[in-house]
Amino acid sequence: MKRDTTPDQREAPPSGPSPCSSEAARELPALFDEVVALFQRLKAVAEELYEGGPGSGSLRGVLRSLTRTGPQTVPQMARKRPVSRQYMQKVVDRLAAEGYVEFVRNPAHKRSQLVQLTDEGRHTCARLEDMERRSFQRFPVGLDAAEARRTIRALRSVRESLEAADIQSVLAGEEDEAPKPGTQ
Repeated sequence: MKRDTTPDQREAPPSGPSPCSSEAARELPALFDEVVALFQRLKAVAEELYEGGPGSGSLRGVLRSLTRTGPQTVPQMARKRPVSRQYMQKVVDRLAAEGYVEFVRNPAHKRSQLVQLTDEGRHTCARLEDMERRSFQRFPVGLDAAEARRTIRALRSVRESLEAADIQSVLAGEEDEAPKPGTQ
């Protein structure tokens, strides 16, 4: 006999991503190898494209981040990467010295100022993105738009899953997050 259930009576779906199947887990090392190889190749392309200017490496990453998210503190930017606050401070200080970013008062915190783009920073970022767009149109990557979108979704899913995971519990083989020693 079929039982009537209301949406409230149905079992809630598990929260967060589920572990990989054995078959998918076997493919992850190859995926990660390809991502690392692609990162290294893109890094080399960027160095040639930007020739050491503000588009190189972490400088471009900070400019793009500020363009997309607006003003942030140095610790916020460091957590998103993840790199040390000290490293991010050096990058931001260089961008400030070159006139691409400036520090402004943070109403939410007395000591941690916000970093925001200057007009020069916004114009530079727009020029870099235009240069990338024109250059990337000439790259023979062999993907159509639908394949590119599927790849973007897959990579985003992996990144978001890793960002949401309790890495220590995963590495320890625990299924549920266990209390950390001394926190009980």
